[in-house]
Amino acid sequence: ENSIFKVIPLKIDGRLIGVMYIYYENKDECIDTKDECIDTYDGFIYDVLHRISNFFINIELKNELKEKLYKSQERAKNLEHEIDILEEAIESEMVKVNFLENMSHEFKTPINIILMISKLLLSSIENNDFNLDREKIINYLKILKQNGYRILRLVNNILDSTKFDNKHDTLEMHNYNIISVVEDIVLSAADYIKNTERSIVFDTEEEEVILACRPSYIEKIMLNLISNSLKFINDNGQIEVDIKVKQEEEKLYIHLKNDGPSISKKDAQLIFNKFVQIENHTRRQNEGSGIGLYLVKCLVEAHGGKIWLNTEVESGVEFIFYLPIKTIDNEDDIKIYSIEEHSIMDKCNIEFSDVYSL
Repeated sequence: ENSIFKVIPLKIDGRLIGVMYIYYENKDECIDTKDECIDTYDGFIYDVLHRISNFFINIELKNELKEKLYKSQERAKNLEHEIDILEEAIESEMVKVNFLENMSHEFKTPINIILMISKLLLSSIENNDFNLDREKIINYLKILKQNGYRILRLVNNILDSTKFDNKHDTLEMHNYNIISVVEDIVLSAADYIKNTERSIVFDTEEEEVILACRPSYIEKIMLNLISNSLKFINDNGQIEVDIKVKQEEEKLYIHLKNDGPSISKKDAQLIFNKFVQIENHTRRQNEGSGIGLYLVKCLVEAHGGKIWLNTEVESGVEFIFYLPIKTIDNEDDIKIYSIEEHSIMDKCNIEFSDVYSL
């Protein structure tokens, strides 16, 4: 009954830094404190309280600094991320601007040719001008046809690449003898250019390899690669197509080589990107939208394959791509590919329409 607890707030400069509990066995021994507060200016107690205060203040300052540093780092990360997004957006916009400029030129060229020849023929008919002989008229009509095909090719490539970009295209595959499919396409292309000095050679030791594919996609892949090669080989140049099988990898490799100017390793990394054209590899008489090889890459990858440029060849250019040797399990019959059914010669007209030297 005579003991007592005393609770005293500990303050420095009016700031509460703790609480002191004092126990008295005899309440008569309890010291009198002014305003329930120890005089912090009393030597020892002040020194102890000051050290305690500094300790807590330092901890608080460290915590504040840590928090500020963390927030600064987060702001820096966010700023860096925003800069990356901005750079990507700028790059994307520049690609779009370059694409639109290029597309504008690509469309204007054949349209202007069509308009010019149409005006010439119309003017001759209206003025009863019969100076145009049959051979000239046929030649003009061929030019009209070629440039019409060229516009159609541009539209097809833009639509097809957009489908892949937006993942709207579904791949319906069936089991085919891929050797027969590729051979028929290549020989059709060879027949198409038979009146020129250029040639296309097909070679393989394989007779039959059954795999799941979509022939219309294989056509676009092969005709696009052949068209690209025709633009850059010499007038008497040659394109070689070879097929190899690696059973241990369960892959079929298709090699397409031409004797045109070689491409650097740096450019080989870019050539399959959308809207990209290799400037030092482009001749002015051979136009291009920068979509063709990007579309080829999409079509190959849609089959589960991969395409690249072989930069180890001593001369010329070699495209290599593989297709996985896989079949549709629940499909017993093997589909027969027909060049007539697929109108392959008409497709050659379209795909080779921007090779003006043919």
